[in-house]
Amino acid sequence: MTATLHAAPVVLTMVGSPLLEGAVLVEGGRLTDVGLRDVLARRHPAARLRQWTGVMTPGLVNAHTHLEYGPPFADLALGPRDGWWERVEDRSLSDAQWQAAARGSAHQLLQSGTTAVADVVTHGPGLTVARSLGVQGVSRNGPLTGCGPTTTAVLCTRCDAFLGVEPAPVADLLARSTVALGTGSLASCPDLDLLAEARSTRDLARLQGLEHPEEALVRALTVGGAGAVGQDLGTLEVGRRADLAVFDVPTEAPYRGLVEHGAGRCVATVLGGRLVHRR
Repeated sequence: MTATLHAAPVVLTMVGSPLLEGAVLVEGGRLTDVGLRDVLARRHPAARLRQWTGVMTPGLVNAHTHLEYGPPFADLALGPRDGWWERVEDRSLSDAQWQAAARGSAHQLLQSGTTAVADVVTHGPGLTVARSLGVQGVSRNGPLTGCGPTTTAVLCTRCDAFLGVEPAPVADLLARSTVALGTGSLASCPDLDLLAEARSTRDLARLQGLEHPEEALVRALTVGGAGAVGQDLGTLEVGRRADLAVFDVPTEAPYRGLVEHGAGRCVATVLGGRLVHRR
């Protein structure tokens, strides 16, 4: 199998400083080398080069979603809050329709750079969808009460606002705790784009007095999310599964560029070494 060198003007490995003109080498679904693009190109002259624009990150982790409440439920996120849950429960789908709804959610995740989830499963037919697509993570039956081996605060800012939940102390949590982000479902959130979620959380953190939360938020989408699902994810390191995403955003301040401009700007998602989204 031909090795592929994925390169970008900025690579955020999440284990050190940003790599300028960096790259990762993918072989057999794994990362086998990480470093500067020119160095890796000389070291692996037979590798196919994919040069991307913008900022490369590990695949993002959505730490709280409900894949089954997918596109057929999206109108509910636009409607009134009163009686919302009753309207969700009133919708009866066949097994095939539940699977299709979950698949629609999973495709939205992949198109926005998310490669792992903590999925709350209410109806059985949606359980196998993420696994069939190769998305990593965990599935849970019923509400999330805690995630992973460490204490992780999972923030769902937009979903909470829609449902009328009192805003979390996100500034304090980002400054002091291990944090991950989730979107909830399309029934309670306009999209499953984690960088839109990060931007909303950034705005709330600023209102609460944390002036520059962007790096902490990108860490929440990667390393923090990995802690939430309790799996070995969230960084670009040799030996890890080749899950990564690339966003066409300004590179001068990459963390700020991702949070401010990253929503809707995913140009590539690689899942287990496979290019599953390209724009």
